[in-house]
Amino acid sequence: MDRTWKAVVSRARGLKLQSGESLTQGSAGGPPMFDLVEQVREVILGIRIPTVPGDVSGEDTVPRYYGSYPFEVQGLILDAVEIRFTLAAQITVQKENAE
Repeated sequence: MDRTWKAVVSRARGLKLQSGESLTQGSAGGPPMFDLVEQVREVILGIRIPTVPGDVSGEDTVPRYYGSYPFEVQGLILDAVEIRFTLAAQITVQKENAE
């Protein structure tokens, strides 16, 4: 089963006067937003989930990356970037004992 996820990267700071300036030049002494998004994307792409719970054979499911987009809430674009990805995981079926 594929599960869709969003990771949102934000500095909790307001937008700069010049649109896009914090994306490449940083803000409040921090690194540029593009660098932060790249770091988070690499962490996400490093996730490995065993295809079967408890399996140690080395077969893993890796995230499927769909892209990074401006983060929007109720039509307002915020100073944040969302990273969209999916993870497929084997869901075990729990059987109840019918007595």
